[in-house]
Amino acid sequence: MATYSYRAIDPNSNILVGRLAAQNESVLEKTLGMQGLTLIEAKKTLGLSLESLFSPRFSEADLLNLTYLLQQIIISGISLVTGLQDVVDGGNRKTLAPVFLSLSSGIQSGMSLSGTMQERPDVFPSYYVQMIRAGEVSGTLEQSLDYLMKYLDWQIEFKKSIRSMLVYPSIVLSFMGILIIILFVFVFPALIGVLTSLNAALPLPTRVVMAISGFARNYGLVLIGFAIAGVISYRLLTKRPAIRRSVDNLLLKLPLTGELVKKINLSRYFKTLATLQASGLDIQSTFSTAASVVNNSELQARLARVTESILSGGSVADALTNTRTVPQLVLSMVSIGEKTGNIEGALARSSDIFDKEVRETVKRLFAAIEPLIVICLGALMLVILLSIFLPLYGIVGNIKGH
Repeated sequence: MATYSYRAIDPNSNILVGRLAAQNESVLEKTLGMQGLTLIEAKKTLGLSLESLFSPRFSEADLLNLTYLLQQIIISGISLVTGLQDVVDGGNRKTLAPVFLSLSSGIQSGMSLSGTMQERPDVFPSYYVQMIRAGEVSGTLEQSLDYLMKYLDWQIEFKKSIRSMLVYPSIVLSFMGILIIILFVFVFPALIGVLTSLNAALPLPTRVVMAISGFARNYGLVLIGFAIAGVISYRLLTKRPAIRRSVDNLLLKLPLTGELVKKINLSRYFKTLATLQASGLDIQSTFSTAASVVNNSELQARLARVTESILSGGSVADALTNTRTVPQLVLSMVSIGEKTGNIEGALARSSDIFDKEVRETVKRLFAAIEPLIVICLGALMLVILLSIFLPLYGIVGNIKGH
């Protein structure tokens, strides 16, 4: 996804200048159009700069803190410019002060808060800007900030829970990989050298270990180089939309892993839908923005069609059904929510269902991986024992024969 520097005109004939990430210029034009802006000119900019390389990374926790401070400024009743400047003068965190300074400068130049935020796509995601704009238009900016705080807090905790569940299997697999490298690069060559010096007849397991160990020692750097080149090539190739979508589609078809990826993305999608719907955003902006937070491009394409189906007169439940992605239980909940006028609650409950299923899927994934780890470790120990003790038995037998 490229970053574009653009010039656009709003309904009041004001010229706005900003930066926005989009797959191509056509998508950029549609995104701006949903925000009531008409694209005049767009230029693709480099994704990296000296400033971005050496500036502190702006995390979701920083964005949560920024949102809290913004809400306190609104509640206090002081002017937004004064409040933003007070935060800057107060020597707040290095990651926050430059952002507050740019917000203050933008507002002083006559731009709206959402318009100023839109110029910083590296800090404010699309859904964030949309909710702030909805709050400005409806006069419920404080409530929009409250929704954003709850959403960001959920997102941070959700990611923490996923990471904590993956820590143990990651550590086990990492230690297993390190053990294999140590054995084949350092331990086996020394032991096999001793066996070879005794002129013992080497059985097949020992010869196999010798071949693998010799290859690892002689071509280890080459293998590392190929691995690095493979990772770089993969990252470059997956920047192409067609290749990225094929890879993501394949990922969804993998057993357990594909299920986990799908549920994580659907959880984010429904939570974003519920938050945007509660903030009063229009249907088109709500569903198109929620689809943009999905990381898997195949799922994103399917969910993007939901917006088109709803705008053409279809129901939300029918549009989600056509994606062939959402479970029947969630579809039934959304359908009932539409009929009873509580679509917001149905979407929030759907997100809770996916949150729980993500945790259960991670447990099932590790339950499937754990026996494979035990089998691999057992096979490794068997190879070690056979490659070392079979030659020793042969040497002992020869000694007894003499």
